Amino acid sequence: MKKRFLITFLVAVIVFSGAYVFFSKYLDVLDASSQKEVIRGVDLGEDNIIEQVVQHELLFLLTGVDNNEAGMENLRARTDTLMLVKVNLDNGAIDLISIPRDTRVLIDGELDKINHAHAYGGMALTLRTIRNWLGIDLDYYVKLDYDAVVEIVDAIGGVYVDVPVQIYEYETEIFLEPGYQRLRGLEALYFARFRAGYDNGDLGRVAAQQQLIKQVAKQMLSIENLPKIGDYLSTYIKYVDTNIPVNLIFSMVPTASSMSSDTINSYVIPGDVGEIDETSYYFYDEEGTQMLVNEVLSDYIIR
Repeated sequence: MKKRFLITFLVAVIVFSGAYVFFSKYLDVLDASSQKEVIRGVDLGEDNIIEQVVQHELLFLLTGVDNNEAGMENLRARTDTLMLVKVNLDNGAIDLISIPRDTRVLIDGELDKINHAHAYGGMALTLRTIRNWLGIDLDYYVKLDYDAVVEIVDAIGGVYVDVPVQIYEYETEIFLEPGYQRLRGLEALYFARFRAGYDNGDLGRVAAQQQLIKQVAKQMLSIENLPKIGDYLSTYIKYVDTNIPVNLIFSMVPTASSMSSDTINSYVIPGDVGEIDETSYYFYDEEGTQMLVNEVLSDYIIR
């Protein structure tokens, strides 16, 4: 059973999908596969307009759900990991800000774990919650189903990562020893969702996910994998839901040549793990979080 995980394949999935937008026969297919959840500007904030806020730049929330999770529908499943992704369309620089799934924030006036927002109100409430919490103009999202992980990692021939701890998944009989190694699709899935063996819990998993994202991006953008664009497009259509307009997706295509794992800067919302009434939470550091927003997302702060 695949739970508690998001592989944020960030821009690579969208970039290579965008390459196919150039061919008009795919436009209808891409439009039909996206925006399963209709979000209006006013759903996110009073007088808000969904638009590209900064020229030559794109900010979106990258998240995911498990369509196979028992008793859950895609629209109301909990999100396990969330990342803010900022892409510079001129030089290919990418900033990732990971938001631990247990972060305690206000959701419609009640303090709760941030990953519950999607279960209560879909992507609209998730985006609105982050907007209100961080005070940023966040309009776009990309939502992935976990099955995309296995397909894409297998399509690129596996991915090399440094496994920091012993990882075990008895149900699927996946056992990984610490060390640098190549992972197959299913192994990558459980590498990214595993957290039981980390002393710092979800923060260890966040670090593993960020490492995996960089390596997947590096591998997908390699010359030997360029002929596999069709496989990425197929995965996009099946497993990606987004409200990013097709023209913006297409604008990311020229950026692909300048993207690399070296142009990805990764951050984590600062804070500490704790408990209230035997329930685990991630208590974010207000001052540190505001400093991070000021540093990375200053152009998106709602004045």
